[in-house]
Amino acid sequence: MNNIDNLSSAFRGLDPWVANVPQGNRVNFLGVLTSLDYFSDPGAHFDDVERARADSYQTSTRLPELTDGEGYFEWIDLLDSIRGARERFVMVELGGGYGSRSVDAHAALSRLNPLPEMYVVVEAMAQHIAWARDNFLANGLALEQHWFVNALVNASGRPELFAHASGVYYSSAIDAATRQRVFDAINSEGHVEAVARNLIMEGHMGLALPVAGDTDASMEVEFVSAIRLGTILTPLPAVDLLDVDIQFAEESVVPDAIDDIERKVKRIHIGTHAPPIHEKLHHLLRERGWQIVFSYMPYATFETPQGRFETKDGILGAINPAL
Repeated sequence: MNNIDNLSSAFRGLDPWVANVPQGNRVNFLGVLTSLDYFSDPGAHFDDVERARADSYQTSTRLPELTDGEGYFEWIDLLDSIRGARERFVMVELGGGYGSRSVDAHAALSRLNPLPEMYVVVEAMAQHIAWARDNFLANGLALEQHWFVNALVNASGRPELFAHASGVYYSSAIDAATRQRVFDAINSEGHVEAVARNLIMEGHMGLALPVAGDTDASMEVEFVSAIRLGTILTPLPAVDLLDVDIQFAEESVVPDAIDDIERKVKRIHIGTHAPPIHEKLHHLLRERGWQIVFSYMPYATFETPQGRFETKDGILGAINPAL
Protein backbone atom coordinates (compact mmCIF):
# COMPACT_ATOMS: atom_id res chain seq x y z
CA MET A 1 0.00 0.00 0.00
CA ASN A 2 1.13 3.55 -0.83
CA ASN A 3 4.19 2.34 -2.74
CA ILE A 4 5.13 5.46 -4.68
CA ASP A 5 8.59 4.50 -5.94
CA ASN A 6 7.62 3.76 -9.56
CA LEU A 7 4.34 5.62 -10.01
CA SER A 8 5.70 7.87 -12.75
CA SER A 9 6.01 4.80 -15.00
CA ALA A 10 2.22 4.97 -15.44
CA PHE A 11 2.82 7.94 -17.74
CA ARG A 12 5.26 6.18 -20.07
CA GLY A 13 4.34 6.67 -23.71
CA LEU A 14 2.46 9.90 -23.00
CA ASP A 15 4.19 13.05 -24.19
CA PRO A 16 2.90 16.40 -22.87
CA TRP A 17 0.65 18.12 -25.38
CA VAL A 18 1.86 21.30 -27.10
CA ALA A 19 -0.42 23.12 -29.57
CA ASN A 20 -2.95 25.87 -30.11
CA VAL A 21 -5.95 26.01 -27.75
CA PRO A 22 -9.34 27.20 -29.07
CA GLN A 23 -10.76 30.34 -27.47
CA GLY A 24 -12.61 29.80 -24.19
CA ASN A 25 -10.88 26.51 -23.32
CA ARG A 26 -8.09 25.06 -21.27
CA VAL A 27 -6.16 21.94 -22.26
CA ASN A 28 -4.42 19.20 -20.26
CA PHE A 29 -1.36 17.10 -21.05
CA LEU A 30 -3.43 14.69 -23.18
CA GLY A 31 -4.87 17.46 -25.33
CA VAL A 32 -8.30 17.23 -23.69
CA LEU A 33 -10.21 20.51 -23.94
CA THR A 34 -12.23 21.92 -21.04
CA SER A 35 -14.57 24.87 -21.56
CA LEU A 36 -14.28 27.74 -19.09
CA ASP A 37 -18.10 27.88 -19.16
CA TYR A 38 -18.24 24.75 -16.99
CA PHE A 39 -17.10 26.72 -13.92
CA SER A 40 -18.80 29.42 -11.87
CA ASP A 41 -15.32 30.76 -11.05
CA PRO A 42 -12.90 29.55 -13.74
CA GLY A 43 -10.10 31.63 -12.28
CA ALA A 44 -10.04 29.30 -9.27
CA HIS A 45 -9.22 26.38 -11.60
CA PHE A 46 -7.34 27.86 -14.56
CA ASP A 47 -4.45 30.25 -15.05
CA ASP A 48 -4.77 33.29 -17.29
CA VAL A 49 -8.52 33.14 -17.83
CA GLU A 50 -8.55 36.53 -19.56
CA ARG A 51 -6.18 35.31 -22.26
CA ALA A 52 -8.18 32.13 -22.78
CA ARG A 53 -11.47 34.02 -23.10
CA ALA A 54 -10.02 36.65 -25.44
CA ASP A 55 -8.62 34.46 -28.20
CA SER A 56 -7.04 31.14 -29.12
CA TYR A 57 -3.56 30.74 -27.72
CA GLN A 58 -0.44 28.61 -27.87
CA THR A 59 0.51 26.64 -24.78
CA SER A 60 2.58 23.73 -23.51
CA THR A 61 1.62 21.28 -20.78
CA ARG A 62 3.38 19.00 -18.31
CA LEU A 63 2.78 15.52 -16.97
CA PRO A 64 1.05 15.26 -13.59
CA GLU A 65 3.35 15.12 -10.56
CA LEU A 66 3.00 13.59 -7.12
CA THR A 67 3.04 17.05 -5.56
CA ASP A 68 -0.27 17.74 -7.38
CA GLY A 69 -1.91 15.54 -4.73
CA GLU A 70 -5.30 13.92 -5.24
CA GLY A 71 -5.44 14.27 -9.00
CA TYR A 72 -2.10 12.52 -9.43
CA PHE A 73 -3.30 9.34 -7.73
CA GLU A 74 -6.53 9.44 -9.71
CA TRP A 75 -4.43 9.49 -12.87
CA ILE A 76 -2.45 6.46 -11.69
CA ASP A 77 -5.61 4.42 -11.06
CA LEU A 78 -7.02 5.49 -14.41
CA LEU A 79 -3.91 4.76 -16.47
CA ASP A 80 -3.26 1.41 -14.79
CA SER A 81 -6.88 0.42 -15.45
CA ILE A 82 -6.50 1.36 -19.11
CA ARG A 83 -3.28 -0.60 -19.55
CA GLY A 84 -4.87 -3.67 -17.96
CA ALA A 85 -8.11 -3.60 -19.98
CA ARG A 86 -8.91 -6.42 -22.40
CA GLU A 87 -11.49 -6.51 -25.24
CA ARG A 88 -13.38 -3.41 -23.99
CA PHE A 89 -12.73 -0.59 -21.50
CA VAL A 90 -15.67 0.30 -19.25
CA MET A 91 -15.64 3.10 -16.69
CA VAL A 92 -18.37 4.29 -14.32
CA GLU A 93 -18.02 7.86 -13.04
CA LEU A 94 -20.15 8.68 -9.99
CA GLY A 95 -20.47 12.39 -9.34
CA GLY A 96 -19.45 12.85 -12.94
CA GLY A 97 -19.85 16.62 -13.27
CA TYR A 98 -19.01 17.49 -16.87
CA GLY A 99 -17.52 14.04 -17.53
CA SER A 100 -13.90 15.08 -17.14
CA ARG A 101 -12.55 11.72 -16.01
CA SER A 102 -14.34 9.85 -18.79
CA VAL A 103 -13.03 12.22 -21.45
CA ASP A 104 -9.52 11.89 -20.01
CA ALA A 105 -9.89 8.11 -20.14
CA HIS A 106 -10.88 8.27 -23.81
CA ALA A 107 -7.80 10.33 -24.68
CA ALA A 108 -5.45 8.03 -22.74
CA LEU A 109 -7.04 4.84 -24.07
CA SER A 110 -6.55 5.95 -27.68
CA ARG A 111 -2.82 6.31 -27.03
CA LEU A 112 -2.08 3.42 -24.70
CA ASN A 113 -4.52 0.60 -25.45
CA PRO A 114 -6.98 1.29 -28.28
CA LEU A 115 -10.14 -0.67 -27.51
CA PRO A 116 -13.90 -0.29 -27.78
CA GLU A 117 -14.99 1.86 -24.86
CA MET A 118 -18.03 2.69 -22.76
CA TYR A 119 -18.43 5.44 -20.19
CA VAL A 120 -21.24 5.83 -17.66
CA VAL A 121 -21.51 9.36 -16.26
CA VAL A 122 -23.83 9.63 -13.24
CA GLU A 123 -24.55 13.20 -12.15
CA ALA A 124 -27.42 14.78 -10.19
CA MET A 125 -27.48 18.14 -11.98
CA ALA A 126 -29.17 18.41 -15.36
CA GLN A 127 -26.94 21.33 -16.39
CA HIS A 128 -23.81 19.35 -15.64
CA ILE A 129 -25.13 16.36 -17.60
CA ALA A 130 -25.71 18.68 -20.57
CA TRP A 131 -22.15 19.95 -20.21
CA ALA A 132 -20.86 16.36 -20.03
CA ARG A 133 -22.52 15.59 -23.36
CA ASP A 134 -21.03 18.75 -24.87
CA ASN A 135 -17.63 17.85 -23.41
CA PHE A 136 -17.79 14.39 -24.98
CA LEU A 137 -18.58 15.87 -28.39
CA ALA A 138 -15.86 18.53 -28.11
CA ASN A 139 -13.30 15.79 -27.45
CA GLY A 140 -14.36 13.37 -30.16
CA LEU A 141 -16.66 10.89 -28.38
CA ALA A 142 -19.91 9.71 -29.99
CA LEU A 143 -22.75 10.07 -27.49
CA GLU A 144 -24.64 6.95 -28.60
CA GLN A 145 -22.02 4.60 -27.14
CA HIS A 146 -22.26 5.93 -23.60
CA TRP A 147 -24.73 6.46 -20.74
CA PHE A 148 -25.57 9.77 -19.10
CA VAL A 149 -27.57 9.17 -15.92
CA ASN A 150 -29.16 12.32 -14.48
CA ALA A 151 -29.55 11.25 -10.84
CA LEU A 152 -27.70 11.30 -7.56
CA VAL A 153 -26.45 8.00 -6.17
CA ASN A 154 -27.66 6.84 -2.76
CA ALA A 155 -28.38 3.65 -0.85
CA SER A 156 -32.16 3.84 -1.09
CA GLY A 157 -33.01 4.89 -4.64
CA ARG A 158 -35.45 7.44 -3.21
CA PRO A 159 -35.29 11.13 -4.23
CA GLU A 160 -33.31 13.37 -1.89
CA LEU A 161 -33.11 17.06 -1.13
CA PHE A 162 -30.09 18.36 -3.00
CA ALA A 163 -28.17 21.64 -2.78
CA HIS A 164 -26.53 22.73 -6.00
CA ALA A 165 -25.33 25.55 -8.23
CA SER A 166 -24.20 25.41 -11.85
CA GLY A 167 -20.45 25.27 -12.21
CA VAL A 168 -19.97 24.32 -8.54
CA TYR A 169 -18.66 20.79 -7.92
CA TYR A 170 -19.25 20.28 -4.20
CA SER A 171 -23.04 20.05 -4.63
CA SER A 172 -24.54 17.29 -2.50
CA ALA A 173 -27.57 15.79 -0.84
CA ILE A 174 -28.13 17.54 2.48
CA ASP A 175 -28.25 15.84 5.85
CA ALA A 176 -30.92 16.07 8.54
CA ALA A 177 -29.26 18.93 10.41
CA THR A 178 -28.95 20.98 7.23
CA ARG A 179 -32.55 20.22 6.29
CA GLN A 180 -33.58 21.69 9.63
CA ARG A 181 -31.53 24.82 8.88
CA VAL A 182 -33.19 25.07 5.46
CA PHE A 183 -36.63 24.82 7.03
CA ASP A 184 -35.78 27.39 9.70
CA ALA A 185 -34.48 29.84 7.10
CA ILE A 186 -37.59 29.45 4.94
CA ASN A 187 -39.88 29.83 7.94
CA SER A 188 -38.11 32.86 9.43
CA GLU A 189 -38.14 34.71 6.10
CA GLY A 190 -41.84 34.00 5.51
CA HIS A 191 -41.26 31.89 2.38
CA VAL A 192 -43.22 28.79 3.38
CA GLU A 193 -46.21 29.45 1.11
CA ALA A 194 -44.02 30.37 -1.88
CA VAL A 195 -41.83 27.28 -1.42
CA ALA A 196 -44.86 24.99 -1.13
CA ARG A 197 -46.30 26.47 -4.32
CA ASN A 198 -43.01 26.12 -6.19
CA LEU A 199 -42.54 22.50 -5.08
CA ILE A 200 -46.04 21.53 -6.18
CA MET A 201 -46.11 23.50 -9.43
CA GLU A 202 -42.45 23.47 -10.53
CA GLY A 203 -40.77 20.68 -8.55
CA HIS A 204 -38.19 22.94 -6.88
CA MET A 205 -38.10 25.50 -4.07
CA GLY A 206 -37.42 28.47 -6.29
CA LEU A 207 -34.91 30.17 -4.00
CA ALA A 208 -31.24 29.90 -3.13
CA LEU A 209 -29.92 29.42 0.40
CA PRO A 210 -26.44 29.32 2.03
CA VAL A 211 -26.46 25.62 2.92
CA ALA A 212 -23.03 24.31 1.90
CA GLY A 213 -21.19 23.96 5.20
CA ASP A 214 -18.49 26.55 5.79
CA THR A 215 -19.14 28.55 2.62
CA ASP A 216 -21.48 31.49 2.24
CA ALA A 217 -22.33 30.53 -1.34
CA SER A 218 -26.08 30.34 -1.88
CA MET A 219 -27.34 27.21 -3.60
CA GLU A 220 -30.63 26.09 -5.08
CA VAL A 221 -32.31 23.37 -3.00
CA GLU A 222 -34.64 20.86 -4.63
CA PHE A 223 -35.54 17.19 -4.66
CA VAL A 224 -33.69 15.19 -7.32
CA SER A 225 -34.06 11.65 -8.56
CA ALA A 226 -31.77 8.99 -7.12
CA ILE A 227 -30.43 5.60 -8.15
CA ARG A 228 -28.58 2.86 -6.28
CA LEU A 229 -25.14 1.85 -7.46
CA GLY A 230 -26.23 -1.77 -7.77
CA THR A 231 -28.88 -0.70 -10.29
CA ILE A 232 -26.21 1.00 -12.40
CA LEU A 233 -23.89 -2.01 -12.30
CA THR A 234 -26.52 -4.70 -12.98
CA PRO A 235 -26.57 -4.49 -16.82
CA LEU A 236 -22.77 -4.16 -17.12
CA PRO A 237 -20.84 -7.42 -17.52
CA ALA A 238 -17.65 -5.90 -16.10
CA VAL A 239 -16.27 -2.50 -15.09
CA ASP A 240 -12.57 -1.72 -15.39
CA LEU A 241 -12.72 1.37 -13.15
CA LEU A 242 -15.35 2.71 -10.78
CA ASP A 243 -14.54 6.35 -9.95
CA VAL A 244 -16.47 7.68 -6.94
CA ASP A 245 -16.66 11.36 -5.97
CA ILE A 246 -20.07 11.87 -4.38
CA GLN A 247 -19.57 14.26 -1.47
CA PHE A 248 -19.99 12.11 1.67
CA ALA A 249 -22.55 9.73 0.09
CA GLU A 250 -19.73 7.19 -0.45
CA GLU A 251 -20.18 6.24 3.21
CA SER A 252 -23.49 4.49 2.46
CA VAL A 253 -23.36 3.93 -1.31
CA VAL A 254 -20.25 1.72 -1.39
CA PRO A 255 -21.30 -0.63 1.47
CA ASP A 256 -24.82 -0.89 0.01
CA ALA A 257 -23.45 -2.10 -3.33
CA ILE A 258 -20.35 -3.99 -2.17
CA ASP A 259 -21.57 -7.38 -3.41
CA ASP A 260 -22.28 -5.96 -6.89
CA ILE A 261 -18.97 -4.12 -6.84
CA GLU A 262 -17.09 -7.33 -6.06
CA ARG A 263 -18.81 -9.20 -8.90
CA LYS A 264 -18.31 -6.51 -11.53
CA VAL A 265 -15.57 -3.98 -10.69
CA LYS A 266 -11.86 -4.60 -11.24
CA ARG A 267 -10.58 -1.39 -9.68
CA ILE A 268 -12.12 1.38 -7.57
CA HIS A 269 -11.00 4.92 -6.83
CA ILE A 270 -12.87 6.78 -4.08
CA GLY A 271 -12.61 10.39 -3.04
CA THR A 272 -13.40 10.29 0.68
CA HIS A 273 -14.77 13.36 2.40
CA ALA A 274 -14.20 12.77 6.13
CA PRO A 275 -11.64 10.74 8.10
CA PRO A 276 -14.26 8.39 9.65
CA ILE A 277 -15.67 7.66 6.18
CA HIS A 278 -12.18 6.95 4.87
CA GLU A 279 -11.45 4.54 7.71
CA LYS A 280 -14.79 2.78 7.29
CA LEU A 281 -14.34 2.18 3.56
CA HIS A 282 -10.65 1.26 3.89
CA HIS A 283 -11.55 -1.45 6.43
CA LEU A 284 -14.52 -2.64 4.35
CA LEU A 285 -12.42 -3.19 1.24
CA ARG A 286 -9.56 -4.78 3.18
CA GLU A 287 -11.89 -7.17 5.01
CA ARG A 288 -13.49 -8.15 1.69
CA GLY A 289 -10.07 -9.13 0.33
CA TRP A 290 -9.35 -6.13 -1.90
CA GLN A 291 -5.76 -5.02 -2.44
CA ILE A 292 -5.46 -1.45 -1.14
CA VAL A 293 -3.15 0.43 -3.49
CA PHE A 294 -3.52 3.98 -2.12
CA SER A 295 -4.95 5.12 1.19
CA TYR A 296 -4.42 8.73 2.20
CA MET A 297 -6.68 10.48 4.70
CA PRO A 298 -8.55 13.67 3.76
CA TYR A 299 -7.42 17.04 5.10
CA ALA A 300 -3.84 15.89 5.68
CA THR A 301 -0.26 16.57 4.59
CA PHE A 302 2.10 13.81 3.50
CA GLU A 303 5.90 13.96 3.20
CA THR A 304 7.48 11.46 0.79
CA PRO A 305 10.92 11.02 -0.80
CA GLN A 306 9.32 12.21 -4.08
CA GLY A 307 7.85 15.36 -2.55
CA ARG A 308 5.17 16.76 -0.29
CA PHE A 309 1.45 16.79 -1.07
CA GLU A 310 -1.75 17.77 0.67
CA THR A 311 -5.21 16.30 0.48
CA LYS A 312 -8.64 17.83 0.74
CA ASP A 313 -10.57 14.77 -0.38
CA GLY A 314 -9.08 11.53 0.82
CA ILE A 315 -7.55 9.10 -1.67
CA LEU A 316 -8.63 5.45 -1.58
CA GLY A 317 -7.70 3.19 -4.48
CA ALA A 318 -8.05 -0.59 -4.52
CA ILE A 319 -7.86 -3.61 -6.86
CA ASN A 320 -10.25 -6.57 -6.85
CA PRO A 321 -8.01 -9.68 -6.87
CA ALA A 322 -10.95 -11.86 -7.86
CA LEU A 323 -11.10 -10.07 -11.24
